[in-house]
Amino acid sequence: MNPDVSPLVIPGWRQVADGVYSAGQPEPQHWSALGEAGLRSVLNLRPAAELPARNESHEVAAAGLIYAAVPIADASALGRKSAAALDRALRELPAPLLVHCASGNRVGALVALREAWFNGADARTALSRGRSAGLNSLEPQVRRLLGLPEAD
Repeated sequence: MNPDVSPLVIPGWRQVADGVYSAGQPEPQHWSALGEAGLRSVLNLRPAAELPARNESHEVAAAGLIYAAVPIADASALGRKSAAALDRALRELPAPLLVHCASGNRVGALVALREAWFNGADARTALSRGRSAGLNSLEPQVRRLLGLPEAD
């Protein structure tokens, strides 16, 4: 199932895997449209402090979607624990599922780490999958964690 988000302006929307999508921050009015398009779950990687004027869990629930959060404040929060939390969420939350942060960068970082540490991908393949999911400025940290050189 591929939710039709063409009428919506959601930054960085991309398909990561079958039934799994990555994006930047959706607007409050997007949740209902995403639910109508078939989305079932939302995993938010943003800490509450990044959205002080919003209560995303209520917005998502009001749209009839399941909400979960794994707050990743910055590069220091990347590691096995956060990658395991993503792995668990992707296994347990009903698909189709959106994983989002502000831009998709944190999503891509965790996707790369999960691919290497929990799905057995080699480091370069994991990094490539992370890039496809939105990895950008966190790439140096992800490279260090995966044991890759700073640049190719």
